Amino acid sequence: MTRSLRRTVLGAAVAILLVQALATGLMVERGRQEALAQAHQTVERIARAVEANINRHFTQVESLLFGLPVILGPARDGRFDANRASEVLQELNNQNLIYRDILVLDSTGQAVATALSVYRRRRLPGPTGPSFNESGLHEGGLRIGGPIRNPASREWGLFFAHPVNISGLPNATAMAEIPLANLSQLLASGGDAPGLRITLMRNDGLLLAALPHEEAQIATRPDPAAEPPVVALTRPTLYGNLTIRVTMTREAALAAWSSDRWPAILFSAAFGLLIITLAGLLSIMLRQRERTEGDRDRWRTTLANALDSMSDGFVLFGPDDRLVICNQRFREMYALSAPFIREGASFRDIMREGALRGQFPQLTGDIEAAIDEMVRWRRSKGPPLESLLPDGRWILITERMTPDGGTIGIRTDITELKRANEELARARDAAHAEDVAKGMFLARMSHELRTPLNSMLGFAQALMQDNNLGHTQRDQLRLLHDAGAHLRELVNRLLDLTKIEAGQLDLDLRPVMLRPLFEACVGLMAPDVDRKRLRLSLDLSPAMPEMVEADAMRLRQMLLNLLSNAVKFTPDGGRVDLRVRPLARHQQGLRIEVQDSGPGVPPDKRHLLFRDFAQISPHGESEGLGTGLGLAITARLAAAMGGAIGCDSEPGAGALFWLELPLRTLAERPLPEPAPAPPPPMPGMPGLLVLVADDLAPNRLVVQALLAPAGHRVEFVSSGAAAVTAVERHAFDIVLMDVHMPGMDGLEATRRIRALPAPKGTIPILGVTASTLPEEISACYEAGMDGHLAKPIDRDALLAAMQDLVAGHSWRSALPSMTAPRPEEPPLVNEATLRRSLADLGALAAHAMHDMVEEIREGCAVLAEPRIARDVTRMRQAAHMVMEPARSLGAERLTNGIDRLQRAIRAGQDVTPHLAALPEIVADTLPLLQRVAVSA
Repeated sequence: MTRSLRRTVLGAAVAILLVQALATGLMVERGRQEALAQAHQTVERIARAVEANINRHFTQVESLLFGLPVILGPARDGRFDANRASEVLQELNNQNLIYRDILVLDSTGQAVATALSVYRRRRLPGPTGPSFNESGLHEGGLRIGGPIRNPASREWGLFFAHPVNISGLPNATAMAEIPLANLSQLLASGGDAPGLRITLMRNDGLLLAALPHEEAQIATRPDPAAEPPVVALTRPTLYGNLTIRVTMTREAALAAWSSDRWPAILFSAAFGLLIITLAGLLSIMLRQRERTEGDRDRWRTTLANALDSMSDGFVLFGPDDRLVICNQRFREMYALSAPFIREGASFRDIMREGALRGQFPQLTGDIEAAIDEMVRWRRSKGPPLESLLPDGRWILITERMTPDGGTIGIRTDITELKRANEELARARDAAHAEDVAKGMFLARMSHELRTPLNSMLGFAQALMQDNNLGHTQRDQLRLLHDAGAHLRELVNRLLDLTKIEAGQLDLDLRPVMLRPLFEACVGLMAPDVDRKRLRLSLDLSPAMPEMVEADAMRLRQMLLNLLSNAVKFTPDGGRVDLRVRPLARHQQGLRIEVQDSGPGVPPDKRHLLFRDFAQISPHGESEGLGTGLGLAITARLAAAMGGAIGCDSEPGAGALFWLELPLRTLAERPLPEPAPAPPPPMPGMPGLLVLVADDLAPNRLVVQALLAPAGHRVEFVSSGAAAVTAVERHAFDIVLMDVHMPGMDGLEATRRIRALPAPKGTIPILGVTASTLPEEISACYEAGMDGHLAKPIDRDALLAAMQDLVAGHSWRSALPSMTAPRPEEPPLVNEATLRRSLADLGALAAHAMHDMVEEIREGCAVLAEPRIARDVTRMRQAAHMVMEPARSLGAERLTNGIDRLQRAIRAGQDVTPHLAALPEIVADTLPLLQRVAVSA
């Protein structure tokens, strides 16, 4: 199309140039014709004027000559008086400027009287006979001769002769001499013009006079053919043989036209050049447009090919919601709507026609309402939609707005993905079912194992308190107790490993002071180290950071596993070294090395180190036998933290276990003030009235055997309902509550007891159960129990827990002030959140809560510094340090205060009011959390 348009432009330009050239030529030619016509008019006007002037003056001369006899009068005495005639002639000559001399000739041609004396008594320069032509108005009248050169003046002149009858002079002739100069004046009377030539000629072509004067051609017969192109007009005079010829050269006639035509020609040429230039520019523009359109068509073709090669459907709607482009895949997906999917079609029309033909199986009910909903979704930048096609395929619809208001859409066939997801969902459900079954199996097995273990270990502990036993019997009981303890440890490790494999291990990342943690781990190993007379050293690198972000409990668990493993395999009198270094190559983190002087790990067994239930006893030592899960759990914990574990060992040279953990280094803080020490344990308890709720008789007997020697009185019930009834009827000091019992379980029984009025409803309740999973422990706390003790029961742990609860060291008793917060304020501590935290922490609750309380105390101390508002970085770090443990422990009022402070820091607002409000909240919250930590 552009090429034909370019040709049209060029054709139009040529046509305009031709028309313009023709118009210019016609205009120039018309000017030429007008110039020639004007020249003709000028020549005719001048010829008529000259003719009239010649006729007038020549008739005057003829009249003068004809009337000369009258003028001269009659002769005196019959004789012609020449002198008197000359005087008259002289007087006449003076009165006329046309002729120069008047003569009277006798019959012989002799001048007898003249106005001038030059011809007097002389003959004329030429004869008056044949050289004079008769030119008068009638026959025998005026004759004109010449031109003749005057011998005296050397001037050309014409002689007019007329026969006259003068008295006294017969056959006389009157003659007048007219100089050509005077005759030229007569010729000039018609006016002047460039290139104009006026001649007086005889009929035979003899040139008598010319204007301008041409000396060489006077008295000659010029050839008219030799003249240049002229505009000529010949006019006869009254004297028949005399004609006036007026000519004007064409050059002169066309001079004005020639000078005027060039501006027109130049203007026409400029206009033509303008047309050519415009046509050239248009041609260039059209050629460029043609190239652009060609490039656009090529790119469009390339884009269309690229879009058609896509496996996804592609569609683009303009700002007016009309189709701009789509690929073939899009048309294939919407095969029923394909006849209506064309450029310019509106989205609504395509949807409507497709819906009417069953293109959208999911679209039911009001079609227009469904289309309106789809239009709103397209404009809302909503998430992708899944749509079902009539052939059973599923597509994912993704649409986004373009900057100009259009919409670009992608249709992805997700049929296989849906099938895969369905298969994955089935597999996930199956795996979940397996996990649930596995969890239930493990919980059941744990419960079933702990129940007989409770009897074994309980009675073993009770019998070992009997001072009447012999050494053999005591050794046998100790062997029985150790075997049960080993089985209990195996159950605990199995549950821990199962939790890690199930992905239920959540790392509780908090700021951790490293030196106290390592020193505490070394201290925990002191009994075994002393028993085997080992040397245990702690080597902390000076470059080690003071504080990192880590899960303190899991880090402590890994360290104790490695140290316990090293102590176990090191012979008596050996050495164990714990070294801690920062990671090399500027990486944040720690490298922990535990090296022992034991027998080492054989190369053929090194690959078994971190496998489940792998037990390596290099030389058959009985102490080397364990559960085989400690290192496996440590390896999985290291992987969960993004670290690695390994072992370097040579047989007979000991083993080096190393652990590399990428831990983020935190800014150093001043050492916290020592926390107030928990209240010392009671030296002894008076005999208590204890209610034991357990459905199994062996468990009841174990508790009886453990508590009776300590002076406590025990009453038993076998169900939860019986426990509630017993509490209502009697005043017990404490309740030991099992969880799994027929009828009403221990959880419901606890809730009903807590619903009783005080003091019945506030009796300490200790959960003594074989249920040890985190969710099971959390359920105990949420039901209202004050503590949890896992079966098999350890006598010392049981007596210590009873002592703490009876003394009022329950986490519940530490929260009396939290029950009635002001309506406009949140509670100091959320009891439900605190229960969950205690359940998650399990046996490490006291230690972990102590660490978290210290973190809160240290962060609040920084926020209480006088100029902390000027140090935004330290203020932000301290707020973060307080926020995490406060939120975990349910300290809602403190959490809200820190949240307001953090938002003010981020917004760049004044933080002074928020800092000023914190000390009062901290003063109310920390003592409560401290009492809970001591009681946990």
